[in-house]
Amino acid sequence: MHNKILDKLTILDRYILLQVLEIFIMGIVIFTSIIFASDTFITLIKQITLYGIPFNIAMMIVLLNLPQVFVMAIPMSVLFSTVMTLNRLSLSSEITVMRACGIGLNRIAKPIFIFAAAMTLLTFIINETIVPITNSQSKTLAVWALGQKNIPNGKQNFT
Repeated sequence: MHNKILDKLTILDRYILLQVLEIFIMGIVIFTSIIFASDTFITLIKQITLYGIPFNIAMMIVLLNLPQVFVMAIPMSVLFSTVMTLNRLSLSSEITVMRACGIGLNRIAKPIFIFAAAMTLLTFIINETIVPITNSQSKTLAVWALGQKNIPNGKQNFT
């Protein structure tokens, strides 16, 4: 199936998709890091220091929260990759060359729209199937870990 899809893509489609995908992956890493560091990580550090949650349990909670972070990072990464790819193509005059060769803007934008639609579908599937399960497991694990009351002696204010 993978080869059938690749055979139907033209060289132009593959080129534009490769440009979008490179920046998309970079965007996923950047936005996931920002979202994770701003909310999840701070909460996790507080739980470890105040309530004595073991490090391995804390790492499991982090892994269980990643799908929810991905759902927020994917749309931002798609927008970022679209803007950056079109900017890169424009700055290197590749869009001008494509237009001079008779390629319309609709044809240039087609692989980007298909990529965006695929990412929208992927985000919807992750948000509706994986996120509820992992959030429930994360909350259950956090409540169980907090119930263990492993507060280190003399380290109440330890940060």
